[in-house]
Amino acid sequence: MDSNHRTSEEPGKLRRDLLVGISAFLLIVLVSFGALVIANPSGEGLAALGIGRGPSGKNPVELALIHSNDTWGYLSVCGG
Repeated sequence: MDSNHRTSEEPGKLRRDLLVGISAFLLIVLVSFGALVIANPSGEGLAALGIGRGPSGKNPVELALIHSNDTWGYLSVCGG
């Protein structure tokens, strides 16, 4: 008798869990999309909110990459 009663409640619980899961997923997607629109480098997302633009980035960025396969500390790459 308990097993029949339990199965009648399970579809409602499964439906509710599915709805909560889908809602949580959509919330994460919408928040992420909103963050991307606001952080858009062109500034169009910020302009819609009335916030000023950030740096234009006209000059190239220079990166220096230092690489060493020295995982045990045998070499002193930085500072001699």
